[in-house]
Amino acid sequence: MNSHYGTIQNRPGQSNEEACLEAVEDCHLVLAIIRSRYGSGITLKEICRAIEIEKPVWKIAEQDIEKFRQLLKPILYATDATTNLPVARVLVPNRKTGVLDDLRIIDLYNLCIQDHLPVSERRSNWVQSYEDVDDVFRFLETNLKDVDRVRQIIQPTHP
Repeated sequence: MNSHYGTIQNRPGQSNEEACLEAVEDCHLVLAIIRSRYGSGITLKEICRAIEIEKPVWKIAEQDIEKFRQLLKPILYATDATTNLPVARVLVPNRKTGVLDDLRIIDLYNLCIQDHLPVSERRSNWVQSYEDVDDVFRFLETNLKDVDRVRQIIQPTHP
């Protein structure tokens, strides 16, 4: 299901966000694509919802997002002396740059890699970077081509 391609069912009177979150509830797995364009913020809510209801989520991100994250980390985040984890230093919502349309993309990436947790506690935090469509197809083939394997993974959430 993909709203961009018109494959998410919606009902009259339902908001786009409600339809997308309902699709997360109805699907068997989620492929999260993190791009340098933040859009409406629905993608963040979809990923949060998928994590909350323990849907299997495969995540890919434009290669430059990790670079931007590392570059901006000293500016946007400080390290908590108690936990040694990054905490937001400055909140700059909707602040556009020439390469990112919203710095909350980095927050979305941090959520996906579970940056708020110590490394030893992170699970399902793999976010594969991609540079071009060939990288995306390779990731999809590696992770989703074996239908029996995928069925075994989603079985706990969809008998």
